[in-house]
Amino acid sequence: MTQSATKNIFTQPLPPLQAPQPESQKPEKAVARTALVISITIFFAGILYLASLGFLDNSEEFRRSIGIAGLVFLLTGSFGLIINAGFLKEKYFARISLLIGCIQFALMIAAFTTNGAIPVLGSIAFLTILLIGNYFFSGPRATLFVLLSLFSGLAVILAGVFSPFAQSNSLIFTLFWSGILIAEAVIFTRFIITGQIARLLRMKIFFISITISLVPLLAMSGFAFSFQQNLLEEKSKNYVELAANNEAEKINAFIDSNLKNLNQQSTLTIFGDFLELPISKRNGSPQLEELADTIETLSQSSEQKFLKSYGVIDANGLVVYDSYSPVTGAFEADQDYFRISYQLGEAYISSINFLLYPLDSSEIIFSAPIKNKSEEIIGVIRMRYSADVFKSLLQTSAMEFGDQSFPLLIDEFGIRVVDNLHPDANYRPIKPLSSFMLSKLQHENRIPVSYRPEDPFFNRVIEQVIDDYKTSPYFSADVNPDQNTNKEIGYVIRLDNVPWYLVYVLDETFASQQLAQQANNMTLVISIFIALAGLLSLGIARYISAP
Repeated sequence: MTQSATKNIFTQPLPPLQAPQPESQKPEKAVARTALVISITIFFAGILYLASLGFLDNSEEFRRSIGIAGLVFLLTGSFGLIINAGFLKEKYFARISLLIGCIQFALMIAAFTTNGAIPVLGSIAFLTILLIGNYFFSGPRATLFVLLSLFSGLAVILAGVFSPFAQSNSLIFTLFWSGILIAEAVIFTRFIITGQIARLLRMKIFFISITISLVPLLAMSGFAFSFQQNLLEEKSKNYVELAANNEAEKINAFIDSNLKNLNQQSTLTIFGDFLELPISKRNGSPQLEELADTIETLSQSSEQKFLKSYGVIDANGLVVYDSYSPVTGAFEADQDYFRISYQLGEAYISSINFLLYPLDSSEIIFSAPIKNKSEEIIGVIRMRYSADVFKSLLQTSAMEFGDQSFPLLIDEFGIRVVDNLHPDANYRPIKPLSSFMLSKLQHENRIPVSYRPEDPFFNRVIEQVIDDYKTSPYFSADVNPDQNTNKEIGYVIRLDNVPWYLVYVLDETFASQQLAQQANNMTLVISIFIALAGLLSLGIARYISAP
């Protein structure tokens, strides 16, 4: 009985062994789910890029590149959704390859237009293709996807570094792609822990080798980038200080040369000879003719375009001669330039005067005492300049240190003499004026006649940096909040001969562009090293796992 039972057990046929399913028979739902998530992500990236046009204030070229990128994302995402709906459903490997092509294309478009996230986009390309290849395939195909992921990441970074399009540094794009990268890193870590990826010894060796290579490389890269950033910040400070000093020197040199020249010109004997003539003998005298010729000659040696007139004032404050004849006979004894030059015997530059006619025209006056042979002051010579001369001195160099640099000249009353940041604000105060101060400035003609207290040209930031210049002439602040979200760096200098301030402002975009260029170059070098390290790690993994 026992023998029969035993015999039956050993003679019964064994159940057929089930052959391992080929990779192409793996669950279609997993592939469809992956394609769906990626397609939706690309689709929403397109919506984000197009929506950003509503609040990004940039050039037309920049907005055009962002718009094209958004349309490409929408089309690529839609195409991925079509694939997921059934296109190439039976062709498993071809379907995944096409999906990876869409990913690669979308990420390269993003790198073309998003400068602030180039390393992130390259990492996304690497991780996405690595995840797909090693999750759905094994054996030679898994190795193929490792190579594909390395070169895809490098291709995306190359696209960003050498992009022919205007690129965005917008924080919203960087945050979006950084979020995608973090999500992929979490998924990748989970797959490693659960053993769903790197199932083969070769892949395990590869991941260990490349991790050992990347950790010190990335650490050194972070240190080098931080060093470069600090170096560039210091360079920017030196740069803006040098630019501010150069601009201030132009104003100082103009004022110094006119004060010295006028002081020397006042010693010419013709001025004393003419003033010592009796009033009744001045008209038609040889001295008057010589005086006119002398002043005409002196006018040729000055800034002819902005020089309004030369005048001679006697001891009583009466203009006895002026190259602009309607002014001859005017009484100017109550003017500060006459009183200071006559009473103190010094060359002088006045504050800016605003005239009623032409409306809001402005002038600045240089004066010097006229002495006789006995060194007694007998009159004053004065020279009237249009205050627009300062605009000319600063305008030619406004673009010298980059198209985002702006010199501002502020007088002792807080009135902008020159504002290349907001030209419409020229001759407007940087802060609200009290009723008393406004009345005083209007009475003394120190503010334009057309000025009204409701003028929207106040800038409390400029006011603050001027107040703080003694403790810290260098500043970093949002001087121009209406234009962009970038801060500006700048430097404040007080001029030598007048209590005015020159504020030199440089948009940090200028420095950021240099930093971004250095970051791109470093990213490119690091990416090449990573690709080489990956190839080397893969070679080591193949060699060790071959037996």
